[in-house]
Amino acid sequence: GYWVQPGVSSWTLPTLKMENAWLAFSATGFVLNVAGDISVKGTEPRTHKIAMTNATIICGGNLSIDKGKIEMQGNQLGVPSIVVAGSVTMANAGVFDLRGYPELSVEGAMSMAGASILDLRLGPESAPAPGFEGVVDVGGGFTLAGNSIVYPYSHPTNGGTVLFRVGALQIASGSQFNASGKGYWGGKLKN
Repeated sequence: GYWVQPGVSSWTLPTLKMENAWLAFSATGFVLNVAGDISVKGTEPRTHKIAMTNATIICGGNLSIDKGKIEMQGNQLGVPSIVVAGSVTMANAGVFDLRGYPELSVEGAMSMAGASILDLRLGPESAPAPGFEGVVDVGGGFTLAGNSIVYPYSHPTNGGTVLFRVGALQIASGSQFNASGKGYWGGKLKN
């Protein structure tokens, strides 16, 4: 469902387990603070997801996405941010869809398997905070397996780009970082 409650800008709970559900928060800048684990499991990532704008997700445990999606939009008014104290596991076409000026911080490891997708579509240069227009920071190992893909889109006209900092990177056969056709257009357009 779509969470609409005037004046409420945050929600704190011990754990969050979603199965075959869609949860969206209407308040820009909403903070979802989960002390323990977050699990998003579904049968279709387009409809089984968490959706937020210029929001923050704080996960005190592990975060798992299994054939579900976490979708966070951002613009120059804010930064979509996900902070995970534990590890992130993505499986069975699980999707992270982060747009604008995303920050993904994982203290533990991050693993993607079963054709999972990390889709990062960046805003123009001059992000709200100085530095890169997007940051993915994984303290432990970052593993891509089972035809999983990271799509790091730069902004097409202003060259905004994402910075990856990982403890170790392992990419299995069939998996990839794919920025082909997803970068700065450059040059002049001809009529």
